[in-house]
Amino acid sequence: MKKLFVKATIVGILSTSALAASIAVAQPLHERDNKQYEMRKSVMSELALTSQQKADIKQIRSEAKQDASIYRTEQQEFRKAIKVILNSGQWDEAQVRSLIEENAESAKQLKLLKAKTKSRVFNVLNAEQKALMASKQAEKQSKGKKRRAKGRLPNIERLSKRLALNEAQQAQLASLLDTAKAEREANKARKEEDRATLKGIIQAVEFDEEAWLAFYSENHQDHTERALAKTKMRFDMLSVLNEEQKEKFKKMMRKGKKAKNKQGRNKAKTQKLDQSV
Repeated sequence: MKKLFVKATIVGILSTSALAASIAVAQPLHERDNKQYEMRKSVMSELALTSQQKADIKQIRSEAKQDASIYRTEQQEFRKAIKVILNSGQWDEAQVRSLIEENAESAKQLKLLKAKTKSRVFNVLNAEQKALMASKQAEKQSKGKKRRAKGRLPNIERLSKRLALNEAQQAQLASLLDTAKAEREANKARKEEDRATLKGIIQAVEFDEEAWLAFYSENHQDHTERALAKTKMRFDMLSVLNEEQKEKFKKMMRKGKKAKNKQGRNKAKTQKLDQSV
């Protein structure tokens, strides 16, 4: 279990898929691999939905998936371009900024679609289910905060053993990880405020698209700068590794993803069995 945790954490910090997520590339098409989606899915399973509600929610998500598919190619091209830069060994801030800005409209439309979908699903619920959902989400978020407080970043000693890091590499990564942790703490309050604002928009009786767009516009530049900083952080981390270590990391990433997907499938099967009893 510890090995799986270490692999998953490393993947979350260094992988290009996590990078794409940090650059606000919302991907309803691939939410199965998203921890927030898994949390919502777990919460929904506890709401005693009627057959009609299940059918309505399934239809809403099917429509969202279809609508999001038109952006698939754009997002794939964006991730490929970011991956090229990460693997190039040469940092080009102007190019990265340009890519992020070029991707902004597509990312905005996907985020808007995701927000609308959440709103539609939420309003399928009755008052009792909404209250229960809020309670369960708060409970799971509290548990998540406790886990993060214990440390989401990888232990340098474990990382060193996995990738055979020398002392200089260990020192470099330790410094980068400390910086990442400090930035995360600095942005914590702002993220909580943003989350509360979006929650209010999404859980309203009617989705206010103008309010959502105003919020997005107000925070767009800040998100761009943070995305740029996170991209640079990942570039610096990957630059610490030699080619052999990068290959080891890629294998760890693939194994970690397979293990995570298997764990998700097993969890889904268990939930279905519990519901059928």
